[in-house]
Amino acid sequence: MRIQHPKQNNFRYGELSPTYAGRTDSSVYYQGVETYKNFVTRLSGGATFRPGTILCAWTNDQSNPTRLIPFVKDADNKFILEFGDEEVSIYKDHAHVTDLTATWGVADVFDIKYVQIENKLYCAHKDYPTQLLTCAGTSVTWTISAVVWTSNTALASGAFVHSSAFNVTDNYPTCLAYHCSRMYVGGNTTYPQDIWGSKLGEVSNFTYDASDGGAFNYILASRDCRQVQWLESHPSGLMVGTLLGEGLLMDNVDGYITPANPMKFRWVTEFGSSKIQGVPFDGRILFVQEGNRILREYYPTQDAYNSPTMTYLAEHILKDVVDIAVQREPWPMIWVVKDDGTIALLSRSRETEVMAWSDIVTNGEFESVAVIPGDEEDEVWVTVKRTVGTNDKRSLEYFKPFICDSQPECHHVDCGAYIDGGSDTISTLTVNTPKTITDITRANPAVVTASGHGFSNGDTVYIDDVGGMAEVNERHFTVAGAATDTFQLNGEDSTLHTTYTSGGEVVETPNIYIETTTALATLGWGLGSYVRITGVGGTTELNSRVFPMTDLGTTTFLIDTSDVIHYTTWTSGGTLERVYSSVSGDVAHLAGEVVAITVDGAHHASGTAVCTAMSLDGYYCKIHAGLQYDGVIESMNLNPLLGNSRLNKAQIRFYQSLGGKIGASESTAEDIIFTTGSDVASTAEWYTGDYTHEINDQIETDTRLVIKQDQSLPMTVLAYAVREGVHGG
Repeated sequence: MRIQHPKQNNFRYGELSPTYAGRTDSSVYYQGVETYKNFVTRLSGGATFRPGTILCAWTNDQSNPTRLIPFVKDADNKFILEFGDEEVSIYKDHAHVTDLTATWGVADVFDIKYVQIENKLYCAHKDYPTQLLTCAGTSVTWTISAVVWTSNTALASGAFVHSSAFNVTDNYPTCLAYHCSRMYVGGNTTYPQDIWGSKLGEVSNFTYDASDGGAFNYILASRDCRQVQWLESHPSGLMVGTLLGEGLLMDNVDGYITPANPMKFRWVTEFGSSKIQGVPFDGRILFVQEGNRILREYYPTQDAYNSPTMTYLAEHILKDVVDIAVQREPWPMIWVVKDDGTIALLSRSRETEVMAWSDIVTNGEFESVAVIPGDEEDEVWVTVKRTVGTNDKRSLEYFKPFICDSQPECHHVDCGAYIDGGSDTISTLTVNTPKTITDITRANPAVVTASGHGFSNGDTVYIDDVGGMAEVNERHFTVAGAATDTFQLNGEDSTLHTTYTSGGEVVETPNIYIETTTALATLGWGLGSYVRITGVGGTTELNSRVFPMTDLGTTTFLIDTSDVIHYTTWTSGGTLERVYSSVSGDVAHLAGEVVAITVDGAHHASGTAVCTAMSLDGYYCKIHAGLQYDGVIESMNLNPLLGNSRLNKAQIRFYQSLGGKIGASESTAEDIIFTTGSDVASTAEWYTGDYTHEINDQIETDTRLVIKQDQSLPMTVLAYAVREGVHGG
């Protein structure tokens, strides 16, 4: 037996095609994996467990898939439009805005081609009049109407070859694009190989007048039927995707396509395009090849026009593509929804040579995807068909950020809820000063002597440290018969108590006054809210304890603690966190389903969601609850074509990770213990560094390393090395 130490320093090629199993001569083999489920490659090459999703709403049409389209009016107004059966639902800032009545049917929404020009969205479909959605005014009012195209009523000889009367059946455009100040439409039922350009600067005017700014018509000449599938603007010209090839309508020397100058059209590739709209990406045009199995990117060079495949390393990854969207932040990612309800995600960076496909799966079926700019990263939205209880339901959800630098904020559940109680700093903390007791009578009611106590009838007080009459210690009483130096303990008959001997202190309750930095209404904190206190200087007895809030003011509230008599004086500082002991209705939408929960960055036992409150095992500020999903990295064969072998040990380099399993297979993988405790995720601190795990696998002809995340916790794998004993070969 000999020992070898296979290692992998990055995951920049992601999941590889099964046909790469023999390519040990290629460096790709040692930088890719066989299975890459719910892990995504970062720009640095590390593999990170994908974030989860938050439920925004259930779709209006629960019976049919709906399609998502992004719309950005300006930096403050970013929308997700949900196209359904004769309806468009509009969402902004994770909330529903309005619904619009549309014309297209549910079977047609994925064939709609669209282009946004300023605050207007033009939506084309060959079977319906082109629709115009307008987002107007500072109050953001939405309207929808049919586009009124203007065209020649009578065509001049030699002007148009085909009519531009797009307002009639069979002449409705299939697709459109905006390029160099013209609207371009093409591919209607009557003339499937035609492209029309509007008058310069007039997007709906297709009237021919023979000037440089006039409208024009162009027929794609070819020896076969090249039905126009999509149009997309590119710096090199207007890109045209057709059924049997891709072409470029190029600008003239002045930078414009005009009727007066000979138009230059060239077929640049001969792959053929599907109906899915081309997408701009990093100066290139992404398009799905006819057959819906191959993704290509078009770009010209000085010597050639290129449309290389982006799936050559993972030929198996795409099948029956339904929808596509591009995420640019935190790094370039291409999201491709497939008909089987999964997403193929491509991390792509030419600078760092990353081209890594991943399988994104969930407890359900993804049906559409769209991306809009977010506050920190682009925000990815999806529609999903899920089974909740015994019912099929369709949801609108959005992914939380990929980059998470605060462990308690990392979200790794789907269709979930994120409850963040918020925090604030203490501006002032005042502890009520205890008064010294000098006597307590044996009477009904008992009378307490405490010089200059300052109490009033009806106040609540707390007594402790009394000598002799211990019956009154550690108890609350209501003040009655208050005088300057004495007061009665209302309802307390002390005639049979032990005689008072000495000492004792009394303090009014609630006994701690706290002033916040931020208004309580702004924080969303109210009467009965619970707060956890940390970081207090001086009155350290309060730290890491939880109290209910009472007697609220604008920025003030009181808390009550029985042992305040023994507290030291506050000196400075302190942080307040609102905390919860239950998830109250936040996951009611998953009633009947087992819900995974993380609390303040740590694992919490799962539970079955109900329509009321789910109890937690303590008080927590940041709570994530939703459907669990697993992530799996399975290496390529570590000992290909070299006989039998056995894994003995693995060393994994982790970054900000918790939980998970390691083994030679999913079925034999063992818990990762980042702490000395018995609980896999008992630590509140994520782990960065090298982790060694003994494996001692059986002797196999196929040896692989499996890293699995089966908890709703963060994980990033940077590299690994294994110790492997080889028998024979």
